[in-house]
Amino acid sequence: MAKIALKVDVDTLRGTKEGVPNLARTLERFGLKATFLFSLGPDHTGWALKRVFRPGFLKKVSRTSVVEHYGIKTLLYGVLIPGPDIGKKAAAEMRAIDKAGHETGIHTWDHVAWQDAVRTQDAQWTKAMMQKSWDRFVEIFGHTPVTYGAAGWQMNAAAFEQLDQWGITYSSDGRAEPNLMPYRLNLPSGKAKHVQYPTTLPTFDELIGIDGADEFDAVKKLLEITQSNPNDQVFTLHAELEGQKFKVRDLAVPKAESADIEFAANKALKAGKSRPQIKMAIEMIINAMTIAIDQGLAKEREVFQQLRISTEAKALRHQFFAERKLFKALSLNSAQAKTLERVAVIGAGTMGSGIAIACLSAGYSVHLLDQSAASLANGVKKIEDFYSSRLINGKMSAEKVAAALGRFTHSSQWSDIASADLIIEAVFEDLEVKHAVFKQIDEHAKADALIATNTSYLDIEAIAEKAHNPARVFGLHFFSPANVMKLIEIIRCKASSDAVIATGLLFAKRLGKTPVISANAFGFIGNRIYAAYRRQCEFMLEEGASPEQIDQALEEFGFAMGPFAVADMSGLDIAWAMRKNQAATRNPVDRYVSIPDTLCLAGHFGRKTGSGYYLYDGAGKRTKDPWVHQVIAEASAAKNITRREFTSQEIVDRVLLTMMNEVAHLVSEQVVGDSTDCDIALVNGYGFPRWQGGPVFMAREMGLDKLTAGMDLLEMQSGPGFKRANLHGLFE
Repeated sequence: MAKIALKVDVDTLRGTKEGVPNLARTLERFGLKATFLFSLGPDHTGWALKRVFRPGFLKKVSRTSVVEHYGIKTLLYGVLIPGPDIGKKAAAEMRAIDKAGHETGIHTWDHVAWQDAVRTQDAQWTKAMMQKSWDRFVEIFGHTPVTYGAAGWQMNAAAFEQLDQWGITYSSDGRAEPNLMPYRLNLPSGKAKHVQYPTTLPTFDELIGIDGADEFDAVKKLLEITQSNPNDQVFTLHAELEGQKFKVRDLAVPKAESADIEFAANKALKAGKSRPQIKMAIEMIINAMTIAIDQGLAKEREVFQQLRISTEAKALRHQFFAERKLFKALSLNSAQAKTLERVAVIGAGTMGSGIAIACLSAGYSVHLLDQSAASLANGVKKIEDFYSSRLINGKMSAEKVAAALGRFTHSSQWSDIASADLIIEAVFEDLEVKHAVFKQIDEHAKADALIATNTSYLDIEAIAEKAHNPARVFGLHFFSPANVMKLIEIIRCKASSDAVIATGLLFAKRLGKTPVISANAFGFIGNRIYAAYRRQCEFMLEEGASPEQIDQALEEFGFAMGPFAVADMSGLDIAWAMRKNQAATRNPVDRYVSIPDTLCLAGHFGRKTGSGYYLYDGAGKRTKDPWVHQVIAEASAAKNITRREFTSQEIVDRVLLTMMNEVAHLVSEQVVGDSTDCDIALVNGYGFPRWQGGPVFMAREMGLDKLTAGMDLLEMQSGPGFKRANLHGLFE
C-alpha cells in the first residue's frame, strides 16, 4: 500500500488558532507528522463571498457547512470588518507546530487575493506578494522555509521562478491524478530546481456528499485509491474543514502521569492562593479524565451556579462596573482634551525611564532629559535593554522595536524640550530640586505645553508656585515600574483647567493605564491609604506580632506581598525621608512607632543593602533577622507594652478596618470624587486582591452597624492620633 504524505493548508485566522491545534493533537495521538502550510498575512476570507455566483459553488458548499467550519465572523473579514493579520495574531500557534516537529512552510500572504488573481497578475505583483510571505515566515519561525504550497493550487510562471530563487527544495502547487510521480517543471529560465509534489488525492470536501457519502465513506474511498497504487500520494487537509470538524466530546483526554497532575494542581493552588474557585476548577479538570462528558458538564454547571453567587464573584463584578463607570466619565471629558504627540520626561532614573518606555510603547515621541551624564546613560541603557528583551522574547517585531526607538531622543540640554506637548517631571522627591526643574521648564517649554509632576507625596500647589501659568500644571503619579503598573493618579490642583485634566485622562488611556482623579492632598489616594495601612501594621509589631506573621497573614488574604516585604523592596530610606520631613508638624502626643527609624539608622534600607525587616542572600531570598526581632522587643518594652499573640484573622481585620477608615476620610475631605475609585486604585496599584473587591466593597458587605462596632475596637487599639472618619460616605 502506498504511503500518504499529509499536507495541511491553513487559510484563516480561526483555522490557525483552532483548527491547527486540533489537528496537531489528533496527529500526536497516532504518532504522525504532517506539513503545515500557513497563510501569513491578512485574513480576507470575506472577499470570497463573490464566488457564490460562480457555477457549481452552491452545490459544493451545500455538502459541507461553510458557516460551521469558518464561522460568521471569518466570512465577514475584509467585507464588514477589517481582516486581521494572521501572522501577528497567531504566531504562537504557528511556532508551536514547528516546535512539535512538524514541517512548516508557506501557503501564501493573502489567500483570497492570491487564489483569485495570480493567474492574471504580472511578475512584479507576484514576487512582491511572495516576498511578504517569506519575510513574515522568517520573522515568526527564525529560519527559512524549505517548502511551499500555493493557495488554491494557483500559480504563474513568475511564482515558480521565485521558488527557485528562494532555494525552495520541494513544493506542492497543483493537483494531479494518483498515479503521477514527482517532477520538475520546465520554466522560461530552464528546468526548475525544486521538485513538485502535487496533491494526488481528492480532498474530504470533494468526496463527502457525492452519491450520499459521509465521512466514513470518504475515508473508504481514499483507501481504495491508495490500496492498489504502488506510488506514494499527497493528501491535502484544510485546517478550517477537518480541523474545525472535531467536537470536544469526541476528543480523547490527553494522557498524563498522576505525579504530573499533582504537581500542576499544587502549582495552581499556590498561584491561586487556594481560593474556592481554583480548587473547583482543578476538580473539574480531573473529572474530565474520570467521568463521562455529560456527567462532567452537569457537574460543571452546578459548580458554576455556586460560584456565580459567591462573594468573590460579586467582588469581581464590583470592580468591573467601578472601572466601567470610571472610563465612561473619561469619555465624557474627551472633547476638551488637547492632542499630544511629543512627550518630554525630566529625570532618567527608574521612574523616568519607565515613564519613557510607557510613552514610547503608546506611540508617542519621547525626549528623555537628565543633567547627569551618568544617570542619562543609565536611563538610555534601561530603555534600549527593555526593547531588546522584547525583541529576543518574540513580544515585539524588529520593525516595531525600530519604530519605538526611532521616536526616542535624549540629551542634557533644556532647550531640547521646546517642542514637547507634555512635560513630565520625574526627579528626586525634594521640593527645592523640583522648584529648580520647574524654573527651567518655564524658560524653555512652549506656551501651550502641559506640565506634570510625578511626585508621590509633595504638595503640587507648592511645586507649581514656580510656574508662570499654574493652570497648565497637574499631577501624573505613576507607579513603579511605570511601564508595567496599570494605575495612574491624575492630580487636580486648584488652578488646573478642565482641559488639562481631560488631556491627562486621555493620555492615561492611550498608555493603557487605569486612571483615578485625586485632589491635591498628602499621599493623594493610594499612598494615603497605604500609609495608614503600614502604620497600623507597625502598631501590631509593637503589640506582639512579627514582620513574618503580618506579611504571611496578608499574603494569604491575597496581597502579592506583605507590607514589610514591600518596604524592603522599595527601600526603607524613602519612607524615612518622608517621616523626617513631617517631624516638625507631627503631634507629639500621637502614637509613633520608631522601629523603622531604628532600622534605617543602622543602615537597614532593605534589599539593596541586604537587610531591612529581613535578611537577604545574593539571590534575594529573604530570611528572618534575629536582630530586627530584638529591636522590636526593645521598642515594646520602652513603651511598657506587654506583647501578645495575634491571629491571622485579627491582623487582616485591623488592616481592612484601617483602610476603610482612611477611604472614608478621603471621601469626606473630597480628595476623591467616588469612593469606589479607592478600590480601583488599591487593586491596580497596590496589589489588593481583585477578588476581594476592595475596602469599599468589603465595608458595604459588612454593613454600617458591624463596621461601626469594628471601628470602635480599632480606635481603642490604635491609640492617640487615630482619627475616626464619618463612615456614611462609604455607602453613598
